[in-house]
Amino acid sequence: MIYIPYFLFVTVICVLLCIPGVLLNIWLCKIGVSRDSKKTIIVLTTFFFTFLQPFFYEDMSLWEYGAILMVLTALAIHFSDIVETMKHGKWWWKTEEKAK
Repeated sequence: MIYIPYFLFVTVICVLLCIPGVLLNIWLCKIGVSRDSKKTIIVLTTFFFTFLQPFFYEDMSLWEYGAILMVLTALAIHFSDIVETMKHGKWWWKTEEKAK
């Protein structure tokens, strides 16, 4: 019974943290930095790592941890696309598709 309020609190925080992560994901796709949207991966990763927070970072605030997690998760998931965009420019995959 003691864990139910904690579980609900962490779930609400996960939902609140997923929103900026998904918005960052959509923005990266919209400006042509990333090929496709990975909303599901961002949501699942945020939930997974938020529930692991008490075991690894007990002294860090859940809000600080969540803000760092949200940004790093979205950027890490799109890392390869971001690197390719730095090399070839925005919308680089469309020129590859035309070449084929």
